[in-house]
Amino acid sequence: MYRLAFKFVFVLCFSFSVAQAQEYNFKNYTVDDGLASPEVYCSLQDSYGYIWFGTDRGVCRFNGYDFQTFTTADGLVYNTVFSFFEDHKKRIWILSNSNQLCYFERGQIWQHKANPLLKKRFPNVSFQSVFIDNGDTAWLMVNEYGLVKISPDNNITDVYNGNKQYLKIFDDKNFIYQNGGDSLLMVKMPANAPAIKINFHHDFPYRRQLCIRQSPTKFLLAHNKYNRQVTAFDLNGNITTKLLDYQVISAFKTKTNELWLGSRSKGVFCYKNNDFRKPERQFLKDATVTSILQDEEGNFWFTTLEDGVFLLRTLNVLSYFKIDADDNNKYTAVFANDSNLWIGTDKGFTYKVNPKNAFYKYRKIETAVVSISQINNSELWLGSNSGNYIIKNNTLLENIGKTPYATR
Repeated sequence: MYRLAFKFVFVLCFSFSVAQAQEYNFKNYTVDDGLASPEVYCSLQDSYGYIWFGTDRGVCRFNGYDFQTFTTADGLVYNTVFSFFEDHKKRIWILSNSNQLCYFERGQIWQHKANPLLKKRFPNVSFQSVFIDNGDTAWLMVNEYGLVKISPDNNITDVYNGNKQYLKIFDDKNFIYQNGGDSLLMVKMPANAPAIKINFHHDFPYRRQLCIRQSPTKFLLAHNKYNRQVTAFDLNGNITTKLLDYQVISAFKTKTNELWLGSRSKGVFCYKNNDFRKPERQFLKDATVTSILQDEEGNFWFTTLEDGVFLLRTLNVLSYFKIDADDNNKYTAVFANDSNLWIGTDKGFTYKVNPKNAFYKYRKIETAVVSISQINNSELWLGSNSGNYIIKNNTLLENIGKTPYATR
C-alpha cells in the first residue's frame, strides 16, 4: 500500500514538472468582466480571501465571481491607486496619487482623521508606503520628504526627513533609505538605534528604485536609470548584482522561494536562488506587469498597464493519471498536509491518498472540484462552480453556498 501511494505522489510531481514545459493557460480579466480599467497598478489578497486591484479608475474588489468598484464617489481620496496595506485590524489601507489617506472597513471607505493636517503640511506630494502598528500609529513614507508617524490622536511627527531620500517601510521597526549616491542604510527603530550601512560602490538615482525583502536579512533592489540593474544583498554586506536587458517594475518572491520580476513590455521572468544569468521561465512576453500576487491557493495574479489582470492557476500544469480505473477523471485540484494528499476531479469526485490506505473516494458533488484548502485539523474546504463543501471527520457535508473567495 505504501508503495502505491508513493508511486502516486511521484507521478504527480513528475507530471507537474513535465507539464511546465508546455504552454501556460491564463484567464484574462478585463473591463468586459467588470474590472474598472485595463490599467492596473497593484494587487492584494486580504484576510477574508477577497482580491483587491488598484487601477486608474478606482479600486476593484474581486470575490471569485464579480468585481465591486470603489471610487471617489464612495469615499476614495483619489481614483488612481498604487498600493495597498492590510493592518492588524484587517483594514485595507489605500495609497493613491494623493496627499491623503483612506482605508476600507466594514463594507465602506473611510478617510483618515488626520487628512486635513496631511493636506496642509504636504500640499504637493503623495505617499509611497504606509504601515499601521498594533498601537494604531501610522508610519508613512512621504515622497521626497521622509518618514513621519501619525499618532492615534492624529499628531504628526517627523522621524527622518529633510534629505529627500528614498525610503521603504518594511514594518514599524525596520525601514531602508538611500545614504548618498552609492549606499543604503537599513534603520531599526527607535530612531536612535544603530543603522546598518550597505555600500554598493556605484551611484544610482534615488527616485527610480524598487526594493523588496526576501527574508528578514535578505533584500533585492532594482535600480539605475531604468531599473535594469538588480542587486541582491544581505545585512552582512554580501552583494550580487546583474545588469538585465529589461526594465524591472515589480518583484515577488513565491512560496517556493522563486523570484519573479515583472518588466516593462516583456512580461514576467522567473529566477531561482537569485541566479540572474538565465530565467527559468517567462510569461506574458509583451505585457507590462505592474504587480505579482500568489493567492492562498497558490494561484498567480499578474496586473498589467494595458490588458487588465491575468490569472495563472497552478492547477493548469497538472497532468492526467489514474487513481481509480473506473473513473476517467481529469485532476483539477490538489492539496497536501502532513499526512494525506487530496485530489479533486472534473467529475466532482474527491480522493484522499495516504501511505496506509492508498486512497479513499468521497461521494460526487455537482460540478468539478476547483480548489481544496484546510480550515483546521479536522475540516477541509472544497470549492466548486456550484458552491463550496466541507469535509469534516472524513464525511463530505452538503453544499454550504458561495463564499468570499470561491475560485471559478
